[in-house]
Amino acid sequence: MTPPYSVLYTVMTPPYSVLYTVMTPPYSVLYTVMTPPYSVLYTVMTPPYSVLYTVMTPPYSVLYTVMTPPYSVLYTVMTPPYSVLYTVMTPPYSVLYTVMTPLSSVLYNVMTPPSCVLYHVMAPPFRVFTNGMASALDTLCGQSYGAEQYHMLGIHMQRAMLILSLVSIPLAIIWANTRAILVAFGQDHDISEEAQIYARFMIPSIFAYALLQCLVKFLQTQNIVFPMMISSGITTLIHLLVCWALVFKTDLGLRGAALANSISYWTNVVLLALYVKFSSSCAKTWTGLSKEALHDILNFLGLAIPSAVMVCLEMWSFEMIVLASGLLPDPELQTSVLSICLHNTQIFNIHALTPKLISHHHLHFGAGMGREGRAGCGDLVVTAKVWQCTRVSNELGAGRPYAARLAVCVVLVMAVTEAVIVGAVMISIRNIWGYAYSDVVEVVRILAASNFLDALQGVLSGTVRGCGRQKVGAFVNLGSYYIVGIPSAIVFAFVLHIGGKAKKATERVYDSTIPVDTVS
Repeated sequence: MTPPYSVLYTVMTPPYSVLYTVMTPPYSVLYTVMTPPYSVLYTVMTPPYSVLYTVMTPPYSVLYTVMTPPYSVLYTVMTPPYSVLYTVMTPPYSVLYTVMTPLSSVLYNVMTPPSCVLYHVMAPPFRVFTNGMASALDTLCGQSYGAEQYHMLGIHMQRAMLILSLVSIPLAIIWANTRAILVAFGQDHDISEEAQIYARFMIPSIFAYALLQCLVKFLQTQNIVFPMMISSGITTLIHLLVCWALVFKTDLGLRGAALANSISYWTNVVLLALYVKFSSSCAKTWTGLSKEALHDILNFLGLAIPSAVMVCLEMWSFEMIVLASGLLPDPELQTSVLSICLHNTQIFNIHALTPKLISHHHLHFGAGMGREGRAGCGDLVVTAKVWQCTRVSNELGAGRPYAARLAVCVVLVMAVTEAVIVGAVMISIRNIWGYAYSDVVEVVRILAASNFLDALQGVLSGTVRGCGRQKVGAFVNLGSYYIVGIPSAIVFAFVLHIGGKAKKATERVYDSTIPVDTVS
């Protein structure tokens, strides 16, 4: 049909099958593309309308839904063996993602209205602080276990539970006043009110999260991981049922979603607590409640506060980079790609190997090595290294610190090997892996290099924490992230305009993917 009406094309070009449906501006442009052995479907509408992508790329199945500014950017990504769901909203909102990993699934908010988005701007920093304080148990429980002072593990855990529960009280007060805080930052009053309702129903999860972290550290330092995996899987199934019932079968709505999260956290706490109470595996390390947990609180805080600072400085720097990316041209693309890159680092990072390998150390030598606190109970990467981890912990318990030093060298070699392999694989399959998340496949090269360095950082950070040198780690993170890292990122992005080069790379890849010249 002649302009200003629509133009329709249907093109079949063996061995590829390409279908185009095109409408001239100011109307929409629709593309449907089939390119074996991959199947790619594009639906594109010109600005100021939305842009919608639906992409199927075996062996991965990737679905993209993108809307141009000032609207939001929504990603739904399915990448076996992991199932990852991303929901990204442009600043001043946050980046939300729901990650489902086999056997140990983590679910965050099935429903994500704007109020939930605003709530998740505030929630992660506080949870990172709680998790950081609990990391003091990496040092205390690891040393006690290596020195065969098994009863001290239970005492350290009780002390940590008491202190973290007290710390959760001011955090709960902050969450109870979410509306005032969000309004002060210029957010919409109605949405802020809804966010406060959601946050208040999430307050019970603060205390559950604190207790859960203590239980996880207590079990991890004993090389007990499988029960945590089972508990996480059971909690996930319960969460799905409870969330569905409270959201869709009651009038609670938003309140039901928050309440379901709180119930799930407490369910996980109860399951792990029952295991610790009745399992023979914890018979030596859990001897019941003790008044001794009320002693040496200052000693615990001396490790907990630097641990929290160390972890927070690192994690908050990522949040600052994400927020700064919103100031770049095409902020939706920049924030989403950055978030996806961070998630890829979490998937492939070798720091998950650190927990069992160097978590136990002998009090008499003080040369023990620690674990990276970011590794959770679902880090299945460590299973292939359990035998070697047990061997290292036995050497340390026998008073052979040189064997522990050798273990650290082994982990560093493993980190370098893993980083090289993963980096090479990512670069080799960048045309496939890039499609899984973004058209900017050239960013995979930078991601591979950063994965190499971050692998070493994870091992060394865990070593510092295990040695009880959290203060040193805090100062190192302060200097590396806030004196070198973030200023360098600002210079690269806003002074040297590296972002502009990335945009040109995007256009080159996009042009090679969709032959727009043939339909213009």
